[in-house]
Amino acid sequence: MRVLVTGGAGFIGSHLVEKLLVSGHEVVILDDFNDYYDPKIKHANIAGFAKDVTIHHVDLRDGESVRNVFHREKVDSIAHLAARAGVRPSIQYPRLYYDTNVTGTLHLLEAARVTGVERFIFASSSSVYGAAKKIPFSEDENLSQTFSPYAATKVAGEFLCSTYSHLYNLRVVALRYFTVYGPRQRPDLAIHQFTRRIYAGLPIDQFGNGSTRRDYTYIDDVIQGTMAAFEYEGLLFDVFNLGESETIQLKDLIAAIENALGKRRYASDLRRHFQGKKIARLQSNHAIKRRTPAFCRLVFAQWQMKSSIQELSFGQRACFIAGQAKSGTTLLVALLDNHPQLLVLPEETAYFPTILTKYASRGRRAQFDYLTKQSLSNVLFGGPCKWGKRNYSTFPSQKFLETFEHAAFDPANTQEDLLVLMVKAYAATLQRPLDTVGRWVEKTPANRNHIREILRRFPHAKILVTIRDPRAILAAQIALEKTRQTGRFSTYYVIAHWRVAARLARRVRDGDVPGFVVPYEKLVYEPARTMGEVCNYLEIDFDPDTVLTPTKVGQFWSGNSAARIHFSQISSEPATRWQSELSKDEIGWVEWHCRELMPEFGYEPRLNRRELRYFMQPIRGERPREYLKSR
Repeated sequence: MRVLVTGGAGFIGSHLVEKLLVSGHEVVILDDFNDYYDPKIKHANIAGFAKDVTIHHVDLRDGESVRNVFHREKVDSIAHLAARAGVRPSIQYPRLYYDTNVTGTLHLLEAARVTGVERFIFASSSSVYGAAKKIPFSEDENLSQTFSPYAATKVAGEFLCSTYSHLYNLRVVALRYFTVYGPRQRPDLAIHQFTRRIYAGLPIDQFGNGSTRRDYTYIDDVIQGTMAAFEYEGLLFDVFNLGESETIQLKDLIAAIENALGKRRYASDLRRHFQGKKIARLQSNHAIKRRTPAFCRLVFAQWQMKSSIQELSFGQRACFIAGQAKSGTTLLVALLDNHPQLLVLPEETAYFPTILTKYASRGRRAQFDYLTKQSLSNVLFGGPCKWGKRNYSTFPSQKFLETFEHAAFDPANTQEDLLVLMVKAYAATLQRPLDTVGRWVEKTPANRNHIREILRRFPHAKILVTIRDPRAILAAQIALEKTRQTGRFSTYYVIAHWRVAARLARRVRDGDVPGFVVPYEKLVYEPARTMGEVCNYLEIDFDPDTVLTPTKVGQFWSGNSAARIHFSQISSEPATRWQSELSKDEIGWVEWHCRELMPEFGYEPRLNRRELRYFMQPIRGERPREYLKSR
C-alpha cells in the first residue's frame, strides 16, 4: 500500500510513518514545517527515516501544489493528520485555522476524488464534543456547539469527509483522538509543559483537590488504532473515539510524572474528558501502572535533548518588539523586564531602523557611537536622557560602556553582530550567565518597517507586535507635544505609522508573518491573561508576581504616560482617555484615514461617514509646516 501522510513530520504523524514503514508500506509525507513550534523538532522527528520516504514541503492552503503531489505520487490511501492545532491560538487566529484545517481538508478530498484514492483517514479531535452534556461521550452525539475555532474546524472537516464519502463512494474513517502523549510530543501540550516545569522545579498552580479526570492516550496505542483504520471494512463513512478505556485523575497524573522525575510539584487542573461505548479499547485495566513507565519513556526521550531554545546560539535567541510610539511597547518591555528567563534591553536601540540603514556604510565605530551617544539607549551608557524621565543612577553605566566597547572592537568579534555584542555586554554587566537567558529582548517601535531584515539576520527570532486604537494614540501624542513642545508634532506620522503597524499586525494574525499580536487594550484590561499568552509564545514560564509588575533593570517603573500619570499597577484608564480628550474633528481625522482597518482589531468608528472638514481642520499642537505636510 502506498500511503500519503499529511503532517507526517509532526508528533503523531512521525510515529505513524514509522509504523507504516515497518509494516512494509510505501510512504509519502506532506508537511509545511510551519513555525507553530520550532521546525527543528519536526526535522528531528523524521531524521531516522527521511531517506526512506518522499517528502513534500507543501502548505495545505495551496490547492494547486496539493493537486500536483497527488498526480505525481499516485497514492492508495491518505492519513490526514496535518492541522493547525491548539485551542487558544485558534481563538487568536481563526482565519488561519479555517484556511488550513477546513480549506486544506477540502483540497485533499478534491485531489483524492480526482486521482481515485481508495481510503481517507481523517484525524479529528475529542474537542468536537464541546458543549455535549451526555457522559460518556458518544460518536452518535449531535455536535451542535463547540468552544473554539479549532474544534469547529474539526467538526467541519468531519462533515466534509462525510459528504465526499456519500457523493463519491470514498471510504472515510474519522478518528477522534483523546489527549495523546508520548515521545516527540508537541512542546505546547499540557503533559509536556507539566513535565518541563516539574523537572525544572517551577511551580504550577493547581485548582481544586486534583480529583478532576481526563483521558490520556499513549502514542503507541493511538498508532495501533490508526493502523486498524486502514483495515476497517464497515460503514463507508464511520467515526471512532480513539483513546484510553478509562480516565485518570489529575492528582494521579501528577504523581506519575513526579515518580518518573523523582521530584514533587503541583499541576494545573484540566477539564473532564470521557469516551462513549463505541471507543476502541486500547489499554489494559491497569492504566496507572501502565502509564508510569510510559511517562518515564516520555521524560527521558525529551530531556535527553536540550530544549529547542537552548539549542540555539545565544545570538539567535532574540525577540524583537515592534509597533508604534504610544502603542504599549514600553509597557510590554517593562512587564517582561524582570523575568528570570529573559534579558530585556530597557531602552530603544533603533538598531534596524537607523544603524543598519543610515549607518550601514559608516563602519563599526560610527555605529557604536550612535548606540552609546545618540540612540535612546545612550542613557544606559551614562548619557543624558532626552526627555528627563529615566533614572539609571544605580545602573553601572561605565562598566557597561567599557564591556561593550571592548567586545565591539575585539578582533575576534569582527564578524559578530553589534547588537548581539551589546546584549552580551549587558548580560555581563548584570552578571547574568548567558546559559540562563532563554530569550533576549530588544524594543524599537519602528522595527515594524524591518521585519524581513530582522528575520533574515535572526531567523529564529520571536516577534511581538503591539497595536492600539489610533484615536488613543493621537490623544497621547497631542498630550506628549503639549509636554515636550518639540514643534515637530506631525499628525501625518501618527496615522502613517499606525497603518503600517496595523498591516503588520494583520499579516501576523493571518499567519503570513511569524509573530504574536499584543493589543494594548487587552494588555491593560486583561493583563494576566495577555501576559500568560505572551509568555506561552516566548516559551517561558508565566509568573504573575513577575510579569504583572513593570520594572526597568529590575527596579520598579512608575510609568511612561504621555500625560505624566504614574501608576503602581497596570491601569486600564489610558485605553479610554481619548474619548474625553479628543474633539469630534480630531476623531474624524483619525477615522478618515484608518476606518477600513480599525474594525479588524475591534476599533469601531464612532462617526458614520467621512466629511471634508475632518480632513481640513488643524489638529491641536500642529504647526503650519506639519499641517501642510500631513494634508
